[in-house]
Amino acid sequence: MKNKIALLATSMLAFGILSSSTAGAQSPVDKPAENWEWCGWGGGGFFWSCVWHPTDSNIIYLGGDVAGIYKSVDKGKNWKFINKGISDYGVYSIAISKSKPDILYIGTMGGVCKTMNGGTNWTFLEQTGKDNLKMLPERPRSVRAIAIDPSNPDIVYMGSSDGKIYRTEDGGANWKKLYETATTAEGDKPNKKSIPISSICIAETNSKLIFASSVICGILRSEDAGATWTQLSTPKASMCVVVAPYDEKTVYAAFDKEGIMKSADKGQTWGKVKLELPEGSNVREIVLHPANPKIIQCIIQNDKKWNGNFSYSIDGGESWTTVAEMKADLAGNPSYPNGVDKNGNIGMSKISNLSLNPSNPDEMFIAANRWNCFSSDGGRTWENRDAGADITCFTDLQFSGDKVYATAMDEGLLVTSDGGKLWKPLFPLKWALDQSGHQWQLRVIRQETAERIISTLDPHGLKTPACRVIVSEDGGATFKATTKGIPEQKSSTDCMWGHSIPRAMAVDPRDPKIIYLGIDGDPEPDKGVDGGGIFKSVDGGYSWERLPNQPASRRMFYGLAVCPADSNRIYWATCGDRGGLYRTEDGGKSWSKVFDKESWLFNVSLSSTGDVYTGKNDLWKSTDHGQTWQKLSNFKNNGDIVGISIDPGDEKRIWISKITHGSVAEGAVLRTVDGGVTWEDITGDLPYRKPRILRYNPRTKELWAAGNGIFKIRQ
Repeated sequence: MKNKIALLATSMLAFGILSSSTAGAQSPVDKPAENWEWCGWGGGGFFWSCVWHPTDSNIIYLGGDVAGIYKSVDKGKNWKFINKGISDYGVYSIAISKSKPDILYIGTMGGVCKTMNGGTNWTFLEQTGKDNLKMLPERPRSVRAIAIDPSNPDIVYMGSSDGKIYRTEDGGANWKKLYETATTAEGDKPNKKSIPISSICIAETNSKLIFASSVICGILRSEDAGATWTQLSTPKASMCVVVAPYDEKTVYAAFDKEGIMKSADKGQTWGKVKLELPEGSNVREIVLHPANPKIIQCIIQNDKKWNGNFSYSIDGGESWTTVAEMKADLAGNPSYPNGVDKNGNIGMSKISNLSLNPSNPDEMFIAANRWNCFSSDGGRTWENRDAGADITCFTDLQFSGDKVYATAMDEGLLVTSDGGKLWKPLFPLKWALDQSGHQWQLRVIRQETAERIISTLDPHGLKTPACRVIVSEDGGATFKATTKGIPEQKSSTDCMWGHSIPRAMAVDPRDPKIIYLGIDGDPEPDKGVDGGGIFKSVDGGYSWERLPNQPASRRMFYGLAVCPADSNRIYWATCGDRGGLYRTEDGGKSWSKVFDKESWLFNVSLSSTGDVYTGKNDLWKSTDHGQTWQKLSNFKNNGDIVGISIDPGDEKRIWISKITHGSVAEGAVLRTVDGGVTWEDITGDLPYRKPRILRYNPRTKELWAAGNGIFKIRQ
């Protein structure tokens, strides 16, 4: 039974995984920027911040936690990345100048960035970074941590995650600390918890009047542009404070589970607003109508249930209307289609930020987990608008004919037949405890009748078994899940991400029924945990058996491959103290380390002729199954090689991705066309510079790069 196998390389390190230094080429070649094309879908992750343009009703900006910042010029119907120059992909606060709207400041997990041209280019403000003032937002409570003076865009206030308030008067070049939250919570006990300034608001009619909210000391007020501050008599945990645009004496503030309070005298006295919160819910943000004092709007979320709602009052807070659903847009955000009700609606997820259109207050936009939404009628109805706002954390890609299959964290397995214009979900179709989670590795096997699809899954809500494998024999129409032979408990020892994950998978090129599965994690005998390792299936993935012996290290990322010339020869790339590349010549009965020049290997890739490629700082090649090695690069940085792709038609053409770990916006895609003699940087305008997965499709002559977002380029 000679079925044709369309294999994929390996998987990835989802979320933003980068470190510190930009990946540069060994021999850079000056050339025009490479043009990458986005080819994914919208939504899928956490969007924390949004802001509307003050004079152009069509423009909205949106910030996410792992993929940067987006811009829409059609009220959120379509989004594009605007990441050029940003220092970090975690964007938690956005502020736009009312007097010069092309100027924006964003608070990232690496510091503050600024644009002077509406997001075309960004500049990192050095003094705000981790190595200087550490002016960083906090996830999830930095709601509106940046405020720009209404008439002077050079004057900006920023609240930090460690409870400080700063001001710049020269557009961000220099900052002065104005206030610092007490570092003790109660008595003399040090406060070890995060103590962010959650929001800052400047009165539109009096720029010297400033309010700030703190999660441990409530509402702060300054009447002299930040020179002095007064802690007001309010509850201590505050998420947001706003000054009425029509009256600087009127102030509203959100106090977590205690609801909303109002002051009519600049915060001297406060009264509670009538708003009943569902159990476990909290008020995240308040937005006031610019002209009508009777209209109050807020967003509410429930941390335990991972949902939220929009609530509004048209009588000054005497009564409230709650909306908790939106019209779905499965073309823009296709995940979980069976979660849409008969009216085409889906429920709101956890909500982060609310922005009102200053030119038309009936139009609003909500940034949220998974599904962002827009309203044109004052919040009475909402519709999902995610198209182009790709925040998906991809874990694998595979080509099969005209189709491209992809797996992702949280969103499952999807397929496209038109090069990424439209994606169709295959599994799961609706959130379920034993089906939803992070899918990691994917293999598609071409058969005479229909494709067999195999994917690995780490379910969200189940502690045991450690993982499961899902199999489809009919091209994704139906799936069966199996745990047979898979460890019952997850290890937490020597794992990449704290617990065992089914990170790697390889199919025997000579027999597609034989599949190998890699799970990280060492045994924990005192807990009765067997740990991970390498498992083998001889029935196409329905049952599994641990190999009789295991390599010395089980800490791995994507590194599992079967030699195309000898099915008993298997490679296992590992990380850590015992890391390196291991090889078996007898199908797993015995193992030997064949590469120890670097001990953190995230990937191993084999050419169609059996040549072996691996490495961390540099790429190495072996033509004799690991006996000897040739160094193919001499890169001048410490970025890690994760993605590796080889052109099957010309094995001298190789692509690698060098990434850093964390959310810093540094990384590169490099290409050699001469087997590693020279390398060139082809990162070009790639919005997410740290793809963990590279796949070259010889059929279309395209290189696909997937990490946080997915993109392709002609090669």
